[in-house]
Amino acid sequence: MKILQEGILEVGHDELDLLAWNVVNEVVNGFVVKDFEGRIGSSLENFKHLALELRAVPNGQGATLTLRQARLFKNALAITLEELGEEEFQTRTGHNFGNAKLLLKALDDATN
Repeated sequence: MKILQEGILEVGHDELDLLAWNVVNEVVNGFVVKDFEGRIGSSLENFKHLALELRAVPNGQGATLTLRQARLFKNALAITLEELGEEEFQTRTGHNFGNAKLLLKALDDATN
């Protein structure tokens, strides 16, 4: 992930795969997120719509996120990491827990 300009972040293909596919799947279908809007920062329907937009990015390409979008995915990623834990996270998402924690920190740094 890198900052392109103030308020715009670029996520690479692997980061996009984790955020738009795996994290979204977990917070929407994998486990119940109580007070979804309060914890994620968006209604469930708006979050799904954002994910669909990002899923339309051609395979192998990255995407850009606004700071607001990055905050939503940061929140969803934090909840997913907490809910699944290290072993389950790797199993269910196919992504490395440590790398996901690094992405969470980068998202946190970029959005604060």
